[in-house]
Amino acid sequence: MKKSRKIGLIAAIVLMVVGAGISVITFAASGFDPEKFQPGHAPEEQSVDISGEAIDTLVVSYLDFDASYGLEIIPSEDGDFHVTYASRTDETLVTDVKDGALRLSCAETSDWRRHIGFGWRVNVSERSPVQIAVPASVATVDLRETADIITCEKLNLSGDLLFYCSAVDLRVRDCSVAGELRVEGDAGDVTAEGVSAGTFTAKIDASLLSLDNVSGDVFELRADYGDIRFSELSVGKSLAVIADWGDVKGTVVGKSSDFTIHSKTDFGDNNLSPLRGDGAKTLIIRTDGGDVDISFLGDEDGSGAIVFNGDDGDEDEDDFDIE
Repeated sequence: MKKSRKIGLIAAIVLMVVGAGISVITFAASGFDPEKFQPGHAPEEQSVDISGEAIDTLVVSYLDFDASYGLEIIPSEDGDFHVTYASRTDETLVTDVKDGALRLSCAETSDWRRHIGFGWRVNVSERSPVQIAVPASVATVDLRETADIITCEKLNLSGDLLFYCSAVDLRVRDCSVAGELRVEGDAGDVTAEGVSAGTFTAKIDASLLSLDNVSGDVFELRADYGDIRFSELSVGKSLAVIADWGDVKGTVVGKSSDFTIHSKTDFGDNNLSPLRGDGAKTLIIRTDGGDVDISFLGDEDGSGAIVFNGDDGDEDEDDFDIE
């Protein structure tokens, strides 16, 4: 190795050691707080009030601030929207009002310095959720790809509650939805408790769908690999459950004689007969490899179902189509 190369290599090593030493000393002087190494990024509590006049729809998309975790939708105590969140100085809430709809999202300024530093985020346990208080005049809430966990509580909507996300958990509690409560997602779990809806539609992939004390006229529940569970499900007109490889288990309010039952399982166990009854309500259960265990709270023994395993029923009777 030439002498000039040796000198250059030694100089580089010395500079690296000196630089590392300066970094350690500076980090120690900051009290080992990585937040101080994020230029312009100190988390700040923010509060934004938005007039609810002439707004009947709320659309939320990508509302995931770096210093916040999750999203809570709650009723407003007055006629306006109130948004609270924690963000860094280079993050801002974007509001847009058009045709009676308020659209909320977050944006990031192009400060190249934000990419320099240790890159740590605030611990989840230390991050508060984004909270949106929604006035009673709002009829429809539309949530799209927005946060890690979404909670909707005590909403009374004359329109729809719509949820289109991928790997996001949704928790709906004590809500009334006159129109459709619709959930479409991939890997996030969906939980509904004490909820009423005109139509409850769920299309999930590999997540868990859990309904507790939920009522509705029409239920359409579909899952590819996830399980579908429900308790005290009150069905006004029809319940259709299609699970490819997930299990279906639950209790239904009323008697089995209230329903016309169509049930088919290709490879799983099924406690319902393939075709049964002539009740005014419709119950359709279809699985490929998942098990089916449904009971009716109005029957004396809690079930009222004839036990069949697998696909042992009459092919002509249980060959029904579900799109």
